Amino acid sequence: MSSTAGPTSYVDVPTPATQAGDLLLAVVVATDRSDPITAMDSGWTAVGGQVTSAPDNLAAVFWRIATASPPANYGFSWNDVSDRGAAVLASYSGVDTIAPIAAISNAKGTSSTSVAAPAQNPARSPTRLVVATTVNSTAVLTGPAGMTAHGDIVATNSEARLSTWDELRASPGSTGTRTTTWIGNNDYITFSIIIQGPASGTSDPTVTLNWTPPTNTWVTDYDVLRGAPTIRVAGRVTSTWTDTGTTASSGYTYTLKSIAGSWASSGISVNVAACP
Repeated sequence: MSSTAGPTSYVDVPTPATQAGDLLLAVVVATDRSDPITAMDSGWTAVGGQVTSAPDNLAAVFWRIATASPPANYGFSWNDVSDRGAAVLASYSGVDTIAPIAAISNAKGTSSTSVAAPAQNPARSPTRLVVATTVNSTAVLTGPAGMTAHGDIVATNSEARLSTWDELRASPGSTGTRTTTWIGNNDYITFSIIIQGPASGTSDPTVTLNWTPPTNTWVTDYDVLRGAPTIRVAGRVTSTWTDTGTTASSGYTYTLKSIAGSWASSGISVNVAACP
């Protein structure tokens, strides 16, 4: 986890300790702006939109999968050099590298002393819930009960504070709303983000059978039996066949027979266990 406060129209945030395949999650806030926040380096994906607590702060969330040799810093920018900003950058391991963000939502408003980050309802487990809240002051933010505090940063013009918390969730189901509080009536933005781990391996596999064709020339075809119906594989010199009709939770027994007219060999069988 690392954080920084920007001097002008950008923030340059140090890359936290990370390994290839980890998720880098960046939360960025810029003060007094409706300009879009953009990533200055390629490879980032914006999620959750550009959220404004009018007329004050603008916040955005970005993610990318870490490479084996990441740069020392990543930059995020906006248009006006008179503004300031802050960013928190975190690294998470054991994520789905194709779709690491399962859900993101926000709440925003003005003149309050608290905000409830919306509930999420992840279907997969384990997941990690991240809550990020920013207000337009230096007020210390008290995070949701039971969550671990990580990043906390104040922009250099003292017009924004950004704090983040997270929680590992071992089971699917609703996270419930998560409330951040502070002293003073301030404009606010909060995000609730679900980071999901790799898929459980339930995608349907294929099974490929390979065999050595006989040296005699009278065999014309092969029959593959996997229940019913029998599958006819044409060609004496054919030596492979792939079954694309399997499911991950089932095991199968295959029997291969040589065919010559009405004659069929006794066959040879092989068992394939169910994929986890």
